[in-house]
Amino acid sequence: MISRVVRQTVERVLITRELLLFPAFLAFSPLDQRRNYAKQRKRSKYVDPIAIKKTGSTKKMVEFYKDMTAKELSSAMDESFDDVLDVLTNIDKSALDRAVEDEPLDQETIMKTITAFNYKPKLAIRIVKGKEESEDIVPQDAAPESECVKRTPVVTIMGHVDHGKTTLLDSLRNSRIVDGEFGGITQHIGAFSVFLPSSKRSVTFLDTPGHAAFANMRSRGARVTDIVVLVVAADDGVKEQTEQSIKFAREAGVPIIVAINKCDKPTADPARAKRSLLQHDIVVEELGGDVQCVEISALQSKGIDALQEAILTQADLLNLQAPTKGLAEGHVLESSVKPGLGKVCTVLVSRGTLRKGKILVAGTAYTRVRTMTDEHGKEVNEALPGAPLRISGWKDSLPSPGDIVLEASDSNRAEKAIKWRKRIEMEEKAEKDWMETEGSRKADREKYLEMRQALLNRGQRFGSTLRHIAHKKEQLRKSEDDGHPKLKILLRTDVEGSLEAILEVISTYSSTRCNLQLVDFGVGPPTEKEIEMAETAGGTITSL
Repeated sequence: MISRVVRQTVERVLITRELLLFPAFLAFSPLDQRRNYAKQRKRSKYVDPIAIKKTGSTKKMVEFYKDMTAKELSSAMDESFDDVLDVLTNIDKSALDRAVEDEPLDQETIMKTITAFNYKPKLAIRIVKGKEESEDIVPQDAAPESECVKRTPVVTIMGHVDHGKTTLLDSLRNSRIVDGEFGGITQHIGAFSVFLPSSKRSVTFLDTPGHAAFANMRSRGARVTDIVVLVVAADDGVKEQTEQSIKFAREAGVPIIVAINKCDKPTADPARAKRSLLQHDIVVEELGGDVQCVEISALQSKGIDALQEAILTQADLLNLQAPTKGLAEGHVLESSVKPGLGKVCTVLVSRGTLRKGKILVAGTAYTRVRTMTDEHGKEVNEALPGAPLRISGWKDSLPSPGDIVLEASDSNRAEKAIKWRKRIEMEEKAEKDWMETEGSRKADREKYLEMRQALLNRGQRFGSTLRHIAHKKEQLRKSEDDGHPKLKILLRTDVEGSLEAILEVISTYSSTRCNLQLVDFGVGPPTEKEIEMAETAGGTITSL
């Protein structure tokens, strides 16, 4: 009896021990296991952002032209010509014949060939060079010294605004140009031929604007001149546009003569004005330098004879010469549209003898000279080097200030040159537009990836980036812009130079009170079409 009780007790102990040693998870059912795993799992309130990997193409890019030959294609891909012929045999047998005869392939065949070599094709614009350059009209080579004669010197008057440049020119030519200037500010390049009775010689003067907005005009004046007369007010010294004029003269490599003006004023201090030039490396002869300096009073015509003598002395040192025979050449100083005359240009003759009826080319415009007038409006039959003229009769377009004027042998030669220039201009514009388009596509792709990343950061794997991101931003921007007034203007000017200066100023306009929108701009009085355009756009026509 006792042994049986002992045996049962031992069996219970062993069973209890085995249960304690048995793995605990087997004591649970599969349902209990899932519940336990669900309790232990940690759940996050936010979705982890997903990064978009930018995977670029590993293929080498090969640029091709629409009219590429098989040899050019093999050279562009750096592959052997025989390998290219093998590929062309599989693509198109007719293309193989063109390749053997070195004829251009079609665009589809070229792209298939590039792809067959595991390259990425990219269309490029072929720049036409070589033989077609002969269709243009270019300046002539320098003439032999034996064919050259002494010519009229060209002098440009430069300086700061309101320092008396135009008054000085009035004193030189006994006129009153300054009375006709709006606000006393020169707005055009004036070209005048002045006869100096003391020396019985003529000098061509160019009057450039001194206002800050006309920097391009001053630069052009310095490039076409022989001598620069730098006007500095005795009571004001060197100013911003004075510094700019010195810079332009040095870039053009022309000598400078300093004219200290307004010496008749009680507050005049010529010595201080001369010292102020030292900071810009302009050392006058009085201070031990080599720059001529004359003290004048343009208003009272004092010191004018001394200035004329200084100009002629400098011209003699330069030994200015030019041929009077052969084809004429020159530079466009100013261009405008005159009622009754049409497109008119102020031209400075630099070579040859210009006569009526000659064919001239400037930029992408040409003319058979219909009328030639001097600065007084008097017609002239011929003009020698150094003479300024107003020429009418320009066709196609209006020449731009700074363009080189070249004489053509006949109208056919002129038309060929104009067509060539326009084609080159279009090709350069197409290449520029292509580069801008490529840049725009790249920017749009980066913007799309940025918006897609913004959606993924929100936890949205699908959906339109245009609707969820771009349109919302545009609506916010529109709602912000609704409160700002906008001034729309249609701009017309009398000459190209004024338009250039005004557009330069408009480009710097910035105001939070009113937005400025330029509807259209051009040279000449507004036409009926432009008036209708302004009415449709709700804009104002401004004529200057």
